[in-house]
Amino acid sequence: MGNLENARRSFFKANKINKNDPQISANLSSVYYAQGLYTKAIKILEDIVELHPNNKFVILTLGIYFSEIGEKQKSLYHFKKLLELDENNIDGYYGLASSGTICLTEKQIERMIQLAESPSILLRDKMKLNFGVGYQLDLQKNYDRAFSFFKKANELVREDNTKLYNKYDCLKQEELFKEIKSNFTEGFFRDREDYGLITDRLIFIIGMPRSGTSLIEKIVSSHRNVFGAGEREEISKAVNNLAANYGKKDQYAKCASLLDKRAIREAAEFYLESLTRTTNSLFVCDKMPLNFIHLGFIYLMFPNAKVIHCKRDFRDIALSCYFQNFSHPYPWSYNFSDIQHYLSVYSDLMNHWKKVLPMDIIETGYEELIDDFENNVRILLDSLNLPWDDSCLEFYKSEGVVQTASKWQVREPINSGSVSKWKKYEKHLPSELISAYPK
Repeated sequence: MGNLENARRSFFKANKINKNDPQISANLSSVYYAQGLYTKAIKILEDIVELHPNNKFVILTLGIYFSEIGEKQKSLYHFKKLLELDENNIDGYYGLASSGTICLTEKQIERMIQLAESPSILLRDKMKLNFGVGYQLDLQKNYDRAFSFFKKANELVREDNTKLYNKYDCLKQEELFKEIKSNFTEGFFRDREDYGLITDRLIFIIGMPRSGTSLIEKIVSSHRNVFGAGEREEISKAVNNLAANYGKKDQYAKCASLLDKRAIREAAEFYLESLTRTTNSLFVCDKMPLNFIHLGFIYLMFPNAKVIHCKRDFRDIALSCYFQNFSHPYPWSYNFSDIQHYLSVYSDLMNHWKKVLPMDIIETGYEELIDDFENNVRILLDSLNLPWDDSCLEFYKSEGVVQTASKWQVREPINSGSVSKWKKYEKHLPSELISAYPK
């Protein structure tokens, strides 16, 4: 945050000297946005467009910003503007296609398909186009054809995973989780009961990606006393820093027994300090899903933290991950065998945490939440020791930025549209995936 403030001052000064330089103004806007000053950030970009109405980068950025703050119509307007300026603009097509709205004509969809087949288009853009066509066809309930484009998008990822993504290594993943389980035992935690900082302020939301973590965060952070901090990276950074300090880089579980109280306290203070710069709310949600890997460290640092574990039908998780063009790619998410393997080791690690951690893990099921919404929200708030707040039932009306793949879904009232969606694609799913997770 300190670096952001220094950057803001530098760009602000440069902007006063070079008022008509769109790049400097755009840089200042990006800093304001990162600081949570969304209105200021957007106003700067709108001023740029007034002077430079054909600046496609700024128009794209406005489309993205409006999508993340929930202004759908303004977001769609800017993506459409990109296509007016350039009928082959891939970002414009993708922004519209991924909006959760049927907003592309058949002619535009066919143009996306043509572009995706062009040898002059970058692989990354071909992937986006295929995912985008899949999203639109899925909304049209043309499931067989939609799946063919999702399949093509995932095949493109795997074709070039040496350049864009790391290939998923099943054995390496198993070894990592095995090390975690062998080092973080009941005795390990019993011997370190007094290591952490005592605070009741923190709520960690964990689970598989696409398991409902964004929905739970939106519900809980709609409470008057709770701030939703999004997917924070400080826990993984703190863990990696601790491992590096003990000469165990990329093998953090092996350094667990070497950690003393001072090291844990310093890591906890680093995390709390980063949150203090963000908000002064009574409670803060960190919804980084893969923090399930680091629950041992989280308990050491904050033994009084609340942890919400989001659960969902594994078949729906698998399908949703396969269909998702993640901004931060997960190497296991691009074919069903890897997804199923990761689901298995994730489930095994969560079972381990439930056995050895001297803390309660609050579990919430996506399907149960949808089926009996108000009752389950009441149970959740009671588990968090939060008083009732009607705003949690109207979470979709609350303000705030959502930067995850669920940014449009959490802006709508609760509905069952995503429950058992795998059945619509059942004939395309591996039989072993379907049979492995009976309802």
